[in-house]
Amino acid sequence: MRVRYFFSACSCALAVVMCAACGTRSLGNGRTAFAVSLDEVDALITAGRYGDASLRLKQLERRMVTGWDYIGVYRRYMQLGENAPAGRVIEKAFEKNPNNAEIRAVSVHHLMRLGNYDVAMHRAEALQGTRYGSLHAEATLQQIEHSARDGSAVSYLSPNFFPVYYDAYVGSKNTVWLRNAVVVTMLHGSFGQVSSLQPERYLTYTDAYFWMLVQFDRGNIGAAEQALVAARRLYETAPNRERMRVGEAAFAALSSDIYQALSEAQRAEELRRTFLAHDPAAELLPADGELPYIYVNSARWAMDTGDDQRAFDLLTEMVVRWPDFVPGLIAYAHFAWRSSHPRLENETQHALRESGVATLEMQRYDARAKIPVADAIARMDASLERVRDPLLYIARLDIRYKTDARLSAENKIADMWSVLERNTTGVNNYPPLLMEYAVNLLISYGQYDDAWDLFRRYSTARYAFDTSLDFWESVRTHVRRLSLIDAEYAAWFAARDRRGSTARRLYEYCVWESAGRVSDEAVRLIAPDVSTASCLNLGMVYNSLGNRTAALEVYSKAAGRTGDSAQKAEIMYRMARIYAAADDTAAAISAASSACSFDPQHVYARLLYEQLMAR
Repeated sequence: MRVRYFFSACSCALAVVMCAACGTRSLGNGRTAFAVSLDEVDALITAGRYGDASLRLKQLERRMVTGWDYIGVYRRYMQLGENAPAGRVIEKAFEKNPNNAEIRAVSVHHLMRLGNYDVAMHRAEALQGTRYGSLHAEATLQQIEHSARDGSAVSYLSPNFFPVYYDAYVGSKNTVWLRNAVVVTMLHGSFGQVSSLQPERYLTYTDAYFWMLVQFDRGNIGAAEQALVAARRLYETAPNRERMRVGEAAFAALSSDIYQALSEAQRAEELRRTFLAHDPAAELLPADGELPYIYVNSARWAMDTGDDQRAFDLLTEMVVRWPDFVPGLIAYAHFAWRSSHPRLENETQHALRESGVATLEMQRYDARAKIPVADAIARMDASLERVRDPLLYIARLDIRYKTDARLSAENKIADMWSVLERNTTGVNNYPPLLMEYAVNLLISYGQYDDAWDLFRRYSTARYAFDTSLDFWESVRTHVRRLSLIDAEYAAWFAARDRRGSTARRLYEYCVWESAGRVSDEAVRLIAPDVSTASCLNLGMVYNSLGNRTAALEVYSKAAGRTGDSAQKAEIMYRMARIYAAADDTAAAISAASSACSFDPQHVYARLLYEQLMAR
């Protein structure tokens, strides 16, 4: 954040004040004489008679009445370079007219010229949200920059900076400030406010790309596509420097993600192919941070559509160019395992092979592109030596388990403890991703006590809980400090330990509040990143505590956000159970029928439906 971008905002605000100061003639005939006197001063200044002009201004000081009189005299003193009498005049004006916005604005600007940032910032607080709000923004930033010279840290992402950035935007029309305001808003979960900040039209390619990111992150894919269309149009006329600031790879990656989210996978791949048809190594197309993601996404598309040769070409080039790109190494290992894994053949195919004969289809399969698993493992191990990435450790274990069926649950748990020990970052502290993997692995193998003990010690260390207090008391007190994953695990353990009220509070935080929203029962929405499993668990907790209405609410909202048919079936089955318990047979039959249509193999839903129909 640099204050220097802001001076245009201050200039705009001050210009409004100074122009208004020239309008004394419009105040009525009683003020004409003072206006004529100011004109005389202007004439003296123009003629270079500065001493006479100064003397005339001193005489006019005794006749100042309105705020405009004071501002008019102040302005001319400033033209003469006489800061002391100018400051005296504007301070006197402020003392007599503290509620006059124009006088306050000129006073703030004068104080900043003198370097008196503390008083300027305090005085400018009343200008927030007004036409002179940009002066408050500049005073705040100037004061912070001045005080931060002693080395003290300043968080420019604090929510307190939102009005500063927004006022700066209003005063300067520089969209950099608007983007700053939106970033602060997004970081602190005020997503509803974002829509009111979006401009009606985009003026630059950078602005359009920024709003693509914002709307995509909010899950508002339709608006993201509209910004995409505008960005593509503006790109053609954007200066080269602005194009380079975003980068073609970043634009292509986000554009393909938008089409993927719109279920237009073919169009997303066509966009990636068009981009990759150029030479990404050429000077005019630098490889930025998103380029390897385009490679891996295109390679995965090729694998899913059976184009193994293209997948092979993309993956092998990718791991050479970016040997420590973890998603690329994982995709490379997946392709290696799949291409090296023998497929199951029917009796006819087996008999043909035994006789040394192969069909054309079998020959094509045998000649397909392959990557040795050993090569993928060697690349992962080499990267782990250079970069100890937690996700790569997990992927390395996954390929080990896929290629060695002899490994038991005990072997896998032993591997897990070994990886945790090698990656400890402190007493009972580990990379969060490895911790999540370890707890999940222990739970999946029924090692609940070990999982609980590991999670409790890790959470106590990570969040610096007071060990003299009960663990659950610390969790309830500091619930908003927990990461979403940690809060979900804590809620699961609380529910398993039959701590109903604690489990409810934790799950409510995860489901309704983890995105930073205030929980408002009238309009509450499910947080975008919470798992559907946590939504179902909250519904179960509500129902077990007798709050059927709340349970139905979370179930119905969870059903609308998941695309998994099995999950939808389970949700509708649970809703059917609640309706049945409330003797609402019609609603129960409808929900049970929906569950069966989503998953015909859901035995309990089928049984409930038949029981309800038999009533």
